[in-house]
Amino acid sequence: MKLPFDLQLYFNMFFIFALEISVAMFLLTPRKLGFRFKPYLSIPLGLICAFGGSFLVFYLATLMEWNVWVNILVYTLLFLFCMGGYILAYRCSFAEGLLVSVIAYTIQHMAYQVMVVVLDTGLSAKLHEVAPDMADTWYNIILYSGYVTLYVLAYFSICRLYIKNVRHIFKTWSIIVLAFVEYLIINAGNAALSNYLQWWNYVAKGVMATVFISFCVMLDIIIVGCFKLVERKQEMLLLEANYQAKLEASSMNRESIDFINMKCHDLRKKIRYIKNNKDLLSDDDLNQIEESLRIYDTGLKTGNHDLDLLIQARALYCQAKKIELTTLIDGNIFTELDPNDVYSLFMNVIDNAVEAAEKVAEPSKRVISLKASKKQGYIVITERNYFVGKVIQNSDGSLKTSKEDSSMHGFGTKSIAYIVNKYGGTLHYGTSDDIFELKVVL
Repeated sequence: MKLPFDLQLYFNMFFIFALEISVAMFLLTPRKLGFRFKPYLSIPLGLICAFGGSFLVFYLATLMEWNVWVNILVYTLLFLFCMGGYILAYRCSFAEGLLVSVIAYTIQHMAYQVMVVVLDTGLSAKLHEVAPDMADTWYNIILYSGYVTLYVLAYFSICRLYIKNVRHIFKTWSIIVLAFVEYLIINAGNAALSNYLQWWNYVAKGVMATVFISFCVMLDIIIVGCFKLVERKQEMLLLEANYQAKLEASSMNRESIDFINMKCHDLRKKIRYIKNNKDLLSDDDLNQIEESLRIYDTGLKTGNHDLDLLIQARALYCQAKKIELTTLIDGNIFTELDPNDVYSLFMNVIDNAVEAAEKVAEPSKRVISLKASKKQGYIVITERNYFVGKVIQNSDGSLKTSKEDSSMHGFGTKSIAYIVNKYGGTLHYGTSDDIFELKVVL
């Protein structure tokens, strides 16, 4: 059954545009980006906003005489309704929704213009000449096959790179502004040129489509280049963080060795005392010897050899500083992560906690709790410790260092943020009374 002309117009222009934008947005969505509300509420709200908005825009368009300005207005409203649907559905900021929407629009427009070049600059007419009865069917087969192919290519070339650097990109307003300017130029330029070109002029349509494809590709290359710069900056930051952590770790190891040597010296004294006073050995003497031997009882088996060594070394340092470090870690859950990232993540988490615990004067509050397990398919790492002072979070997800020379410190939390973002995870800092909590979900 053939649809009425108005419904055909709605589905061919407005509904399809909203659908293409929505699919591109979905491809750009990080896997672990949560819904704003419950899924059964967020998804319908987003769809109603995007597709209900597209029908509203269609109704408004029927009340106006079509020209360049109406064209710009119509597609801008469609774009805003789709962006609003995304923001309603997912837990993201306005800047995040804007950037996702603009990049999705770029993907949609490039796919559209490529198919204009393929189909509407002559092939469509040829199909009607060769197979008039099957022309529309073949047209749709080629059209949608082309769209699927182009969207798959866009996912592997643009979307995956975006998702990988998404948290850093949102802090880079120059990229967001550039993307929005790109949208304005494409929308206004396409509306203006299409209004003055004769649609049956295949050469003109091909030239216009090629120009816009080239423009979209050029600007996307610039944006991708910005992504790479952000990624490189974060990698350099991680290297600096690891270098700084190693310097501080070497200091911890020296103090641990000094602590062990001190305990060994005490133990030798006790042994000489036992030799000289075999009949005078008291329960108190035995308790002191047992206490001295406890320093060697730091063996830990998490299932991850590197983590075992790291925690054992930090446990020795904590004993020397009268800090209680308790761990409950399943080291087998990190097999899919880079071992260097796992080591660096835990090193910085523990070292930051130790630094905070050292500032706590009350002995009963010099404690650190560290847990890591897998829940519902996600790796969950939690760390708690008492602290004194204030906890201030920077815009990049790291914590403000309390040290005077901020240029040489603060890399630990930046390194943690970078590693979490690298795997598309979430990082949360929280405080309650005088307890600090870090939670990582990967």
